[in-house]
Amino acid sequence: MLRLLSSILLLAASPAWAVDHVGFDPAGASHRGHVRVSNLYPGHDVENSATKAMSCTVLRDGTFEPLGNCARHVADGSYAVAAAALRQLDFDRWGLAPIVIRGVGYAYVRRNGRALVVPTFDNAPDEFIDGLVRVRIGDKLGYANRRLKVVIPAIYDGAYRFGNGRAWACIGCVSVSDGEHSWYREGQAICIDRSGTMRPQTECGQAGWLLPQSRE
Repeated sequence: MLRLLSSILLLAASPAWAVDHVGFDPAGASHRGHVRVSNLYPGHDVENSATKAMSCTVLRDGTFEPLGNCARHVADGSYAVAAAALRQLDFDRWGLAPIVIRGVGYAYVRRNGRALVVPTFDNAPDEFIDGLVRVRIGDKLGYANRRLKVVIPAIYDGAYRFGNGRAWACIGCVSVSDGEHSWYREGQAICIDRSGTMRPQTECGQAGWLLPQSRE
């Protein structure tokens, strides 16, 4: 970890990064169109989230259906989902199901109730690529495998999805928005592999690296 952080300090700051759409459709809403960030992270909904069960929904046939107050925050940054909600979910062949935790965002949950929050990409939960998905723990991003084990620690302020075994991430970057789209600016650009080891930036190429005028 110390070697990674010391290497990061030597990297040149990058001017801007494109990031993904994020948003939330309330229960009963049709799942179409751009969804506003302010609806996904309303501050009043997350108050006392460490002790209070938070409401959840699941997307079925384009509509978010309520699951009740099903999720509680766990000290390691994950969430524990109630058994009653788990019984209403359709798990895939990897034993995962997507839900929305109100005020937090999309999450993947396992049959044992362990859930990790993931970024929203194109109005849907982030996808597993190269066996890994981005996860949000607190205000940092890392990567987890399909067992929802965090295999690359959540130390990044910004992160892109993997492709061909490499991904861009950044430390010290900030997310800015024009009201419809958002992107990262400033900070240190880092190219990493699936083990979280820093690689030469040439190995990441330009995949996921967009100038502000080309942002999503």
